[in-house]
Amino acid sequence: MAVDKKGVLLLPADIYGIEGQYFRMGYGRKGVPEALEKFEEFLIENGFAK
Repeated sequence: MAVDKKGVLLLPADIYGIEGQYFRMGYGRKGVPEALEKFEEFLIENGFAK
């Protein structure tokens, strides 16, 4: 999971009553650039991006 590996929380949108293939990212209020960098690392390391 992204939260375990990189500290970035991903939740399915249906938790918020939104249908479709969407998700919500939780990465805190401080350090947004660092959180996005960690999310990118997660995507690359798990074969979701190059």
